[in-house]
Amino acid sequence: CIIMTDLSSIFRKLRKHNQKNYKLYLFCNFVSLLLITAYGAMMFSPTIREILPEGGDSRKQVTMIFAMACVGCVVFTIYAASLFYRMKSKELGTMMLLGASKKTLAGALLKEIFLLSSLSSLAGAALGLPFAWGIWWIFRKIIVDSPEMVLHFDYSCLLLSLAFIVLVILC
Repeated sequence: CIIMTDLSSIFRKLRKHNQKNYKLYLFCNFVSLLLITAYGAMMFSPTIREILPEGGDSRKQVTMIFAMACVGCVVFTIYAASLFYRMKSKELGTMMLLGASKKTLAGALLKEIFLLSSLSSLAGAALGLPFAWGIWWIFRKIIVDSPEMVLHFDYSCLLLSLAFIVLVILC
């Protein structure tokens, strides 16, 4: 028990030393989910679907931009995760040198990654709808403000965010 307490304090010190990488990882997950949720909310919005005709060039362009944004967010998240895991491998190597077992470290790593990924992703998804509404409100005030331009959400867009959260956690 004394060894685990010592290892725990060392782990805490290593985390504090690598705080910049933790913040980067959390920020990237948060921003990716914020953008995916906000863009998905607008893409699936009944207001947008009524404005952009089915099969029209505008809807095709918006769909392609959305697909490119999704790919960009995936790449952004994978890049941040690779930096984070490189730093974590150094932490784990240090802990193994100090006598921690692989089984103990694997459990701690999975728990930490799941917690960090879940919290940052859920926060991004939760703020995505208000972010989309705010952007739409600014658009209405600057460009056109009419009763038919009130943004309505189709909450099935959150399934896309959920799929992205699962992708983030699995990666």
